[in-house]
Amino acid sequence: MRLTDLATAYGDVISTAALRTDLTTLAGHDRTQGGQGLLAAAELVAARADRAGLEVHVRHFLPGAADSRWWNYTPSTAPSVRTATLTINGDGAPLIAYPEQPCTVARGCAATPPTGLTGPVVDLERSPDRRISGAFYLLPPTARLALDGRLEQLADQGAVGVAVRTDRRSHIDASLVERLEVADGTRLPVFSVSLQQAARLQHAADAGEYLHVFVECDPPAAMPLVYARRKVRRQGRPHGLLSAHLCHAGPGADDNASGAAALTSIAYAAYSIFGANAGPDLGFLWAPETIGTAAFLHDIADAGDARPDFVVCLDSLGGDPHLCGGTLTIEGSPDHQPSPLAGALEAAARAVQPDARSYAGTVRLPTWARGVVPFVGAGDHALYADPAIGIPAARLCRQPNRYQHTSGDTPATICYPELRRGAITAAAAVTALCIGGPALTEVTDAATDLALRRITALLGDTGLRQLTTADLVAAVDAAHGGLDVLSRWHPSGLLDVEARRKEVAEHAHRLAPVLPPPVTSLPVGRVPLRGWTGPWTLHALAEALNTAGRRRLAGLLGDGPADYARLVALAHAVDDASPVPVLAARAATATGLPVDAGHAEALFDVIAEAGWLTWSSA
Repeated sequence: MRLTDLATAYGDVISTAALRTDLTTLAGHDRTQGGQGLLAAAELVAARADRAGLEVHVRHFLPGAADSRWWNYTPSTAPSVRTATLTINGDGAPLIAYPEQPCTVARGCAATPPTGLTGPVVDLERSPDRRISGAFYLLPPTARLALDGRLEQLADQGAVGVAVRTDRRSHIDASLVERLEVADGTRLPVFSVSLQQAARLQHAADAGEYLHVFVECDPPAAMPLVYARRKVRRQGRPHGLLSAHLCHAGPGADDNASGAAALTSIAYAAYSIFGANAGPDLGFLWAPETIGTAAFLHDIADAGDARPDFVVCLDSLGGDPHLCGGTLTIEGSPDHQPSPLAGALEAAARAVQPDARSYAGTVRLPTWARGVVPFVGAGDHALYADPAIGIPAARLCRQPNRYQHTSGDTPATICYPELRRGAITAAAAVTALCIGGPALTEVTDAATDLALRRITALLGDTGLRQLTTADLVAAVDAAHGGLDVLSRWHPSGLLDVEARRKEVAEHAHRLAPVLPPPVTSLPVGRVPLRGWTGPWTLHALAEALNTAGRRRLAGLLGDGPADYARLVALAHAVDDASPVPVLAARAATATGLPVDAGHAEALFDVIAEAGWLTWSSA
């Protein structure tokens, strides 16, 4: 089947009505890790998977149990908030009432005594040095790593609770509340408040008013994991996995009820098209983000033939571009784990929404805005692609979304035709990679096209850093590596791989004289030696650091997502042989960002503080 045939077949089955039903049902649950809503969501997707003719395996892991540890990952042991209120004395109604107002209570925070706590309000944004034992503190927007240390200090100083003001975002309502997470073991009730609620708290602080805090919690629930697989087996062909994280504070419609709903529709469509015992050998994973993926890799992927040859993660796929902004984004696998995944997804997108042609037919005109971006790893795909795991992984999402991680991420912001197109794209791409056939020519064409674009873009890059021929070599190696992987998966189906490899190499050779050579002086410096086990993630690193270490790490990540991308690339670059300047250069090539060797060394020093690496001389 060609990709257009696959897109048509999946499009005939995947409907906006089914996507709407599943997404809306999932968004009706607060799917915070450790809560009952996540268990209910797991039951829903398991039932949908069973209806799709899959072999379904549902696992529940109890926090603290001996079998609930995977490398450095364990389920949340924090209590699950059942109900909470924040009431300013004299007001007729609570300022905050959870769960009626979603996202208003931080995951991981502490309960109050049964009668609650009362104290004066102190605004630390306006009065940063004011401390009153027994006070309730309003904090400005604070990064997670820095917030945990701040909360410990305030708990030591006798605070009765904390509220963190939602950061200002353009084009969103002042009533929206940002999702907030704090470390397990946090000793204070912690709330997230909208700009409107923060203004009321600021007025209370100015007027010397008191408020009452009440938080009631349940013990943490078991962590669910739903893994399902089609009954057909690989028979010498690749086995793929589609993954969508199931957890999020409610409503979490786009993040990530959209991805979870897309998986249920894809599974049912594959069953309708191919039956149970033919077609692609696909697995489906619905699990809590990061921790659920670690459990899958540790307990399931290493058993029998369950380890996938590739993974595509669907994450935040349905945001309405007119309401949320954002563009369909294909994040391919990293250069150290080359694969044809980005090419397959791009080719499938072209089949789902074909390009138009200019009036004379000479220029291809895109009809569906999308982009292919370098690997960042801000999601489950980072664990699969980690060198310790070595599974090619890509992510399909829509970004940015102005409502991401807020109470405004509701079903009303979803564009169901957009979600349907994304689901069909993912389904067609992974099916083509699994079963091969004529679609592979289109995948090869798209992969080659993306490689040529990446190489050409190096010449027009006037941005963040000095490019050299090393960037050219990396682009060629990644392209060749992806084509080689495709050839290994389908050795009899790709007669033009060598021609494509040659086309990429010749294009790079023509452009090489334009770029300067890399610095060839012998690099010196310390060599970081990997000391962590399993896949690396920022969350697990933060859990291993003390308060001072988290504070230092927060200071080193001040550039937000860009610094996160640098950190992931540096961690993935560690090979126990290369000094820091070499690793920094490697990370710069992988991310397309400047990576200062001094900044890289400071990040490695923090990782060493966690006991995750040691140093050796170059």
